[in-house]
Amino acid sequence: METPEEKALRLKDSGNEALKICKYSEAADLYTQALELHETSVLFSNRAMAYIKMEQYGQAILDADCAIKIDPQYVKAYYRRGSANFALGKNKAAKKDFKKVCQMKPKDKDARAKLAACTKAVNEAAFAIPTMSEFDFAYE
Repeated sequence: METPEEKALRLKDSGNEALKICKYSEAADLYTQALELHETSVLFSNRAMAYIKMEQYGQAILDADCAIKIDPQYVKAYYRRGSANFALGKNKAAKKDFKKVCQMKPKDKDARAKLAACTKAVNEAAFAIPTMSEFDFAYE
């Protein structure tokens, strides 16, 4: 007889296979079924990835949050939450997540590139905010 943990693992593996062939909704459903049996940071993070692929960034952030709550050292959850935040234009939050990834995995070139992109976006946004003197000039 299969234990709930074993069934959850089997569903996770099926979800991973669905993700590989771009069946993102099916993957999310399989991860959901697995989570109903056994909540793990990996399952929440994998479902977050499926949500990112479907551009359901809010759901991805919620799942990444759950993964981090279960295991604060699970680096993929920070990466996925950062990706979802960046896609939503939440550049400061994304920067914080990618900074954490870079602290945990200093040699991760992709994470460093994403951190640089977030930092650039945050800096550009800071310069895009008009000052009061610019408003005054516009009305003179």
